[in-house]
Amino acid sequence: MDSLPPYTLFGLQSKLEDSKYVVLPIPYDSTSSYIPGSRFAPHKIIEASREVELYDLETGFHLSDAKIHTLHELKPLRGNPSEMIKRIAGAVTRIFSDGKFPVILGGEHTITIGAVEAASTLFPDVFVVILDAHADLRESFEGTVYSHACVAKRILNLTGNVILLGVRSLSLEEARLVEKTKIKILYSNSLKQDLISQALAVCSEIGRKPVYLSIDVDVFNPAEAPCVSSPEPGGLSWDNMVQLLRELCKLNIIAFDIVEYTPCMDGGRTAILLSTLIKKLISYIESRSSQI
Repeated sequence: MDSLPPYTLFGLQSKLEDSKYVVLPIPYDSTSSYIPGSRFAPHKIIEASREVELYDLETGFHLSDAKIHTLHELKPLRGNPSEMIKRIAGAVTRIFSDGKFPVILGGEHTITIGAVEAASTLFPDVFVVILDAHADLRESFEGTVYSHACVAKRILNLTGNVILLGVRSLSLEEARLVEKTKIKILYSNSLKQDLISQALAVCSEIGRKPVYLSIDVDVFNPAEAPCVSSPEPGGLSWDNMVQLLRELCKLNIIAFDIVEYTPCMDGGRTAILLSTLIKKLISYIESRSSQI
């Protein structure tokens, strides 16, 4: 081979019409409130993914069999979060309408609102499972209801079916909302102590309903994934995450996103972790599909 792999996820590029997984990079971070820069994450994840082995040792799956197509980055609207959400919803709707599986690379967590709008239109009974250090249940934050800190609240209003996993930080406003509405939250410490049985309980509750999976990178312990927009002490290890996803990927997952990675000087550690995480997700989903 005389040339490097293309600048696509894992260096793979099936024809769009032949693909199963369609990667949508969204370089958007206009409401970031602490460390900006997640707009650069899609490019960095794609760059790192070209260094990841395509073969998954655990499942025996090779990513070249996944039929992955990477789209061009979605052009952001920096000063208008509500219009940006509409743009994302339109793009994700087109992917779903073509019978494809969206893999969405953020960008800040706000992008999930637009993606779930698209999913809930086509799959009215969709469950949204969010892995996040933060509850993101604020009504508004820093002057907008479309902040990254309001994502779960907006999605709750959209679908009513939201499960939060790995939370270890929330405001008094959010704590009162959780108590009032009994939103399903599995907090980080409790989840880690009894991970498998709690994951199985979540799977039992959802059953065969379609699932949109959103992974905010700050759900990880910052010792393992230091480059995030809003870091929190504690959190899940890589091994915790693999155990959790091994069970969650037995669900009927219809799309997933990776958000809130903010590239920093960590020697590429977070980007490689996330690229490998995407490999694990696709490998687990494909393993489930082959058993149905």
